[in-house]
Amino acid sequence: MNRRKLPILACILFLLSGILMLILAIFILYFSDASSIYLPYIPEISDIFDDNEFIDVVSPASVPSPSASAIPCSSHTWENGVCIFCGEKCSHPDHDPETQLCIVCGIKVCHQYHNLTCSCGKKLQAEELYIDPPLFNSLSNPGHIETIEYETPDYSGYSNSIYSKKMDIYLPFGYSNDKKYNVVLMLPGTGSDYTYWFESEHPYKYPDDTVTDVNLCNLFDNMIGNCICEPFIAVSFTYYKNNSERSATDDYDRIGAQLSQELKNDILPAVISHYSTYAEGTDYTSISAAREHFGYIGASAGSIVGIRSALMDNLGIFGWFGFLSGCKTPAGTLVSALQDQKYADLSICGLYAAAGISDSLRAGTYDAYNALYSSGLIGENNSIYNDIHSAAHEDRAWITGIYNCLQLFFSK
Repeated sequence: MNRRKLPILACILFLLSGILMLILAIFILYFSDASSIYLPYIPEISDIFDDNEFIDVVSPASVPSPSASAIPCSSHTWENGVCIFCGEKCSHPDHDPETQLCIVCGIKVCHQYHNLTCSCGKKLQAEELYIDPPLFNSLSNPGHIETIEYETPDYSGYSNSIYSKKMDIYLPFGYSNDKKYNVVLMLPGTGSDYTYWFESEHPYKYPDDTVTDVNLCNLFDNMIGNCICEPFIAVSFTYYKNNSERSATDDYDRIGAQLSQELKNDILPAVISHYSTYAEGTDYTSISAAREHFGYIGASAGSIVGIRSALMDNLGIFGWFGFLSGCKTPAGTLVSALQDQKYADLSICGLYAAAGISDSLRAGTYDAYNALYSSGLIGENNSIYNDIHSAAHEDRAWITGIYNCLQLFFSK
């Protein structure tokens, strides 16, 4: 055969083989299930482009929701802190100290004031004057209040009665039993029942002497909505056994003895059985294991009673404390109780104390704080004392104190 004809013949054979392969492929596609055909690996766009190019190329709305079995991708595209491709949640390793925007996913996150300083460098600045008025505005997506009942015996030994009592529960907007929540118990003072904190408005006097009636639940909603604190459950309760007792003279020793038992045996178990908290059960051991997720705030007589009932007698189930305008426990008694061997392995996670600068109970409040500080039971990294300026024994001091407590409590 002529050697010059060989290349021409090879080209003809190559074209014929290509045509045959094309016909075969068309036959398979026409008569077979296309989904069962093996296709070679094609690189994903995320393997080719960098993050910025990838975000421009792909529209999040066109991407299906990730499944639980999705494989982590090499280049995330974030939406509300979750990768839209693999479903991985952002760990928020760092954020801007002013805007609070996560440097990775871009959403706003809360400061965590561990040792009173967030990892971003922002220090907790407790408010000593007043809360910005917009934080009391009502929101279109507010939290809501529920009322639950529980029974408690007379632990003080004055009678064999069983008392039926109520608590108001604040639940944040979007509350879900699929999430776990920190819990703050809030006790008001003399003459106040369980509705005091959440079902009534409170006069809030500004330094220019203007007075505005404010709703504490609106403050909670705005603090959560503005990432000042994470969503939490708040409980408003009373130490009175019934409404008729509210007119009686307060016997703090008897009330303290009663409330010490009521807190651990009845109040916290009732809350835990109704709502999703970090406690795995309602028994003392389970609650104690989650004590870093339970806090107590008392105002006026709620502070006087709470120093004994929550702090001295129940450090095993509470980690965080706020005492506003009141302490009648001698400093030595307070310190000795907390240095008892039963608390050898426990410490106060954080403590906030405050009183109005003109409050008649300011001295006792400060003396209690100073005794704890001087003994080393609290220190500069986990405690704050404030004199609330231009305030006396009044709601503004207490609500400002609550605002400060909620920024300190539950820091990681």
